Amino acid sequence: MKRKLLRISLWVIGTLFTITLTGFIWLSVKFNTHQVTDNIYMISSPTGANLTVYKSDQGLFVVDTQLKVLNFFIKRHINNISKQPIKYIVNTHWHPDHNGGNAKLGENAVIIGHENLKKRMQSAQKGYGLTKPGSSHDFKPRKAEDLPTKLFTDTLIISFNNEDINIFHVPNSHTDTDAVVYFKKSNVLCVGDLVWKDKFPYVDNFNEGSVLGLNKALSTLIAITNSNTKVISGHSDISSRNDMIETNQMISKSIDFVQSRISKNLSLTQIQEEGLSSDMQSWASDLVPEKNWIEMVYKSLN
Repeated sequence: MKRKLLRISLWVIGTLFTITLTGFIWLSVKFNTHQVTDNIYMISSPTGANLTVYKSDQGLFVVDTQLKVLNFFIKRHINNISKQPIKYIVNTHWHPDHNGGNAKLGENAVIIGHENLKKRMQSAQKGYGLTKPGSSHDFKPRKAEDLPTKLFTDTLIISFNNEDINIFHVPNSHTDTDAVVYFKKSNVLCVGDLVWKDKFPYVDNFNEGSVLGLNKALSTLIAITNSNTKVISGHSDISSRNDMIETNQMISKSIDFVQSRISKNLSLTQIQEEGLSSDMQSWASDLVPEKNWIEMVYKSLN
């Protein structure tokens, strides 16, 4: 009996220690709020995806909702911008670092997403691991309260606070669920994970993502924007049209390189061993090293 009580006591102590340590770790995550225009803000942190808040007297329009474990902190930072209720939420794609806060932040909001988004979220998925390059991860089906409540196929326009907000799908880019949000009057473009400033993009080949589709999507975004457009992406600083142009040039060059080697019957391993030209190696990051980027391009072409 005494041993049983000891085991229970040790379990309780261990559990409390784990909860306390976890809470301390999340409390140490630093958030920053950046004012992009008079009424558009970006909330960023090293963990999870950037979140956009459009404030008005009619309420708030939010793009992406970060990770579920950060709900409390995200809500606090949104309240620092405005205590108006959240009326609309748009998820830029299905990855949980972009929609983990749907249930909490979207309790009284319309949650908008592409029709493929709901299909992906409500069933089990396999995707690239988010912490180790080249790894994979199994994602469990999401709860009903996490799912979008308003779906679109190609384009959806929301008139909100005298601003026409254009929400449109770019097929098979980062994933097959990608949505872009364009605040036309404010000239702010929210692109989710389509843009990684000065870094190789992360393309989810597991879920119909394609480097070719991303190349085409960026061409579309470049065509509808101008030199004054502010670009808010999932994991970068605020970017510009020129950043998208440079990224797309790098992608085009990568496609040409890998395609030329495939035409010579080189294997993926052989192409990776040769590597990209020296001027492109600076695009590598911890999340997407050069070899992984070459693999993403190779899989997109095959």
